[in-house]
Amino acid sequence: MASVESVLIFNLIIALIGLACVLGTTLLGASKISNPIKQITQIAQAIASGNLNQQITVHQKDEIGKLAKDFREMISNLKNKADAATEIANGNLEVQVNAQSADDVLGNAMITMKESLVAMKNDLQKTIDAQKAGDLDSKCDPAKFTGAYAELLEGVNSTLDAVIEPMSEGISILEEYAK
Repeated sequence: MASVESVLIFNLIIALIGLACVLGTTLLGASKISNPIKQITQIAQAIASGNLNQQITVHQKDEIGKLAKDFREMISNLKNKADAATEIANGNLEVQVNAQSADDVLGNAMITMKESLVAMKNDLQKTIDAQKAGDLDSKCDPAKFTGAYAELLEGVNSTLDAVIEPMSEGISILEEYAK
């Protein structure tokens, strides 16, 4: 009987050791998955709140590594767009703005915004140059624009009218006196 008991105890010990190994391997594997996911989740939350100064340190050769790589690329693209937006806000309309694809809503909107600002600047410059050259009838073309852009150009035209009309009347009166 003692030998049967010894064999049972030995088998029980082996089973417990095997169970501990399986449990340890499972916990190690779970932490290899959960820790990177936790890091990426925290970074995603920071990005969602507008903080792009994030570093993903996960470098694995599995789906989690691919997710981390895609997040790094997304952060880089968003930083580039933020830098371009800052340049545009500072008046630099020469800055390069890129869309990552036809589906890049933010990139395409920024390109359209920059194009509108460049077109408005060009229209204003054309009007300024013509006015300086003596073409007092030259005005901006707000019909080419929408929203606040059109309103600004209409305001410029109204300001020009407010300045030019009294001058034109004065010139007409002087011409009458000259006759």
